[in-house]
Amino acid sequence: MARLDQMKGALEGQDRSAQRGRRRWWSLSHRSKIVAWAFIPAALILGSVALVAFFGYRQVMADMVMERDRQLVQLAAMQLAGDLDERASPLGQAARALAVAGESEGAQQAALRAATQGLTGFGGGLGFVNPRGTVVATQPHRPVLLGQDWSDLPFFREVQSRGQMVYSDLLVASDSGASMYSVAVAVPVIGPDGEFRGALVGFHQLDEPGGGLFAESVASLPLHAGRQIYVVDGQGRLLYHAQAARIGADYGDVPSVRSVLARQAGALRTVDGAGEAVVTAYAPIPGTRWGLVGEDSWSALVAPYRGYQNLLLLLLVLGLVAPAVVVMVGVRRLMRPLETLRAATQEVARGNFGRTVRVESGDEIEALARHFNLMSAELAASYARLEERLAARTRELAALTAIAAEISHAEELQAVLHTALGEALDVMGMKAGGVYLLDESQERLALAAHEGLDGSLAAAIDDLAPGEGFSGRVVVQGEPVLAPDLAQDPRLTRPEARESGFHALASFPLRAGGQVLGALFVLAPEIRTFSPEDVELLTSIGQQMGVAVENARLLQRAQDAAAHEERQRLARELHDAVTQTLFSATLIADVLPRVWEKDPALGRARLVELSELSRAALAEMRMLLLELRPAALAEGALPDLLRQLVAAVRGRSRLQIALEVDGAPPEEGLPPDVQIALYRITQETLNNVVKHAEAQRVSVTLAFGEAGVLLDVADDGVGFDPGADGIAGHGNSFGLSIMRERAAQIGADLEIESAPGAGTRVTVVAPLPPDV
Repeated sequence: MARLDQMKGALEGQDRSAQRGRRRWWSLSHRSKIVAWAFIPAALILGSVALVAFFGYRQVMADMVMERDRQLVQLAAMQLAGDLDERASPLGQAARALAVAGESEGAQQAALRAATQGLTGFGGGLGFVNPRGTVVATQPHRPVLLGQDWSDLPFFREVQSRGQMVYSDLLVASDSGASMYSVAVAVPVIGPDGEFRGALVGFHQLDEPGGGLFAESVASLPLHAGRQIYVVDGQGRLLYHAQAARIGADYGDVPSVRSVLARQAGALRTVDGAGEAVVTAYAPIPGTRWGLVGEDSWSALVAPYRGYQNLLLLLLVLGLVAPAVVVMVGVRRLMRPLETLRAATQEVARGNFGRTVRVESGDEIEALARHFNLMSAELAASYARLEERLAARTRELAALTAIAAEISHAEELQAVLHTALGEALDVMGMKAGGVYLLDESQERLALAAHEGLDGSLAAAIDDLAPGEGFSGRVVVQGEPVLAPDLAQDPRLTRPEARESGFHALASFPLRAGGQVLGALFVLAPEIRTFSPEDVELLTSIGQQMGVAVENARLLQRAQDAAAHEERQRLARELHDAVTQTLFSATLIADVLPRVWEKDPALGRARLVELSELSRAALAEMRMLLLELRPAALAEGALPDLLRQLVAAVRGRSRLQIALEVDGAPPEEGLPPDVQIALYRITQETLNNVVKHAEAQRVSVTLAFGEAGVLLDVADDGVGFDPGADGIAGHGNSFGLSIMRERAAQIGADLEIESAPGAGTRVTVVAPLPPDV
């Protein structure tokens, strides 16, 4: 660090002397040099200016043409809407006349004929539709239309709901196999009380000779000659085109038509069907769902400017080539110091932070080189500081990792606390510290671990109440407490701590599950200010130690609960099995002398029964000993284990249980998990038989093969329905679930065959690993 600071000072001195240095006449600024080298081709640069002006002018002209076309088509669309409304206004007058007509079909036909007398322009005829959508009158008279239901036609539903004049989309009808195209103008017929009495509908025939009044309205629009225009309905189908054969064609995929169907007005450059560039302007027609589209040839619009374009392109070539030659010569000279700086920058990027450059150009590049040298020195110093900080963070992470490893492996809480405390003192550079833990009553704090404290000081601060001292405050407040100088801190109340020789103290809570379980404190003999990094590290250590304390307490509770549960289970087993058997044996032994005196044959039978009960009690005790030593289930041979199990169950239940073993287990024995699973499945199955089956005979078969082991347990009991809950109504489906889980854990197949009154058979086929 001292060498880097010295280099930095030397470079700063060099910068100051250079600023007072050379004042030569050629020491122009870098910008001045570039202007000087570029002055010669200034006239040629006008060519590029002309090119920019040309492109700008052409763009402006294009924008103006497109905007003009857009406005023209939009005005034409408004004019077309007004013309259509004007031509349809007599239809509204006729509708008002129909509003007072009677409801009979003849009266309505007569009223329609009278109301539309002299009404022209609707080449497709007129029709009156009642409120239910039924055609009740036509003009001219068309019987084929009378009675038709138009209630589902969109234009009728719209005029019925809006109560205004409505223009329909393209209507297609067939006549002798040919398609006929028209559009409808529907006007509501409103009664005196404002009720909807129907609609008067006029039809413009689009494909009639001469195009009819609709085509005349479109053709009369003030659009200049040469423009191709067409009208589309709300679905993109042509209502008008210069080529009448195209009427009815679907233009819905044309970009301009998609935009106008979205009720947008605008203009865009595109390509027509012949591949020629065109300007397409479009606008929606007010009061309808239709759109008006016009196309102009782009080449015709820009033809007057082609000569000017060629001239400016020539100026562009001259304005680019000549300056390029001159600038290349000048820039080569100007770039030499920049190349030097670039090379130095690459070295700095590779990690050579002490690299410096020397440039004597007298301009901004020389100043840039001086600042580069200063930056290089700063980078070297910053890198050194970064390495120091990285080393410190590495030590902190190593300490946290060591604490986490100790928490995950250590079994004793005391070892965890001492390890974590030692790591915290090492990484913080502190001399002493300790750990307080709250007792079960949450009323006292005891010093559970400490380092660097003599016996008298540890005894003096061993017992604290929550809120007392620094660590007591931490436990109550749940926040760290920092004391850079204990000698000047009024919170220090115990004289032993003041006279201990320590000056700096930091105490942090031990947290787990949102609760404070104690406090961690560290001490230093010198006055010390704790940085935010120190607080963060000690907070993390405190949280890990809190988790360790909570885990140790939970483990102790779990061990106590497990021991209690095991004692309870053994007591139940002794009561249900051995105790009952011994009680029966005791009763027989008590009455045996009197029975023998009266009937020696009966006495000998009771002796046999007493012997069987004794052997059953012995088998039960051996089975309980196996339960007390779980390792014995993995160490013993499976046939021997099943014999003891069968003997115990036989003696307890007086069932006739036959065990058959076919083959022998492998010399190296069965895998422990397979052996234990098969034993437990047999045990659970026999327990189910004793409790629920009401059986007389049970057979247990164990067969060993090259690829696996077969276990089969069958009884002649009452059986059950495997698809129902429980076994024979006794609710033991939980036991069956456990058996299936044990079989699945070793990859075995378990099958249960049973039916009411037909007994039960449980079969397990367990595969063996290839190397067994």
